[in-house]
Amino acid sequence: MTATYSNTCTPARSLTPSPTNTGTPTVVLTSTLTLTATPGTADLFFISKNIFTAQDPVSIRVATSEHPGYYAMNIFNSAGENIKTMDKAYLTAPFEKSYTWDGTNKYGAKCASGVYVIYVAFPVSVKKGRVIFLH
Repeated sequence: MTATYSNTCTPARSLTPSPTNTGTPTVVLTSTLTLTATPGTADLFFISKNIFTAQDPVSIRVATSEHPGYYAMNIFNSAGENIKTMDKAYLTAPFEKSYTWDGTNKYGAKCASGVYVIYVAFPVSVKKGRVIFLH
């Protein structure tokens, strides 16, 4: 959902009593906040930190209200090789989950120090983030 902010200028006349019994015109401004649903904006992707070690792993949180559709979260190295598939599923309802990555690959071996891309494919959008893993 995206918030759309719009100012509406509504002129209104009001009479303010004064000793000479004359009215003073007053302009009243009102603001309206309108929420409109936009496809793909209901997706949440949060990475707890940019630099991490095996002793202090990175936390990743994802959520979406868009369904049905395919969801997957993969980790790639800087050469574009798939290091690990954290999750994949076909969503039939809203989804929310937290993950922890300690810098290991799909075989459980420790990855080399470097830049890694966390790639999340939601049913209607794609999000990605970079993290640095240090030994």
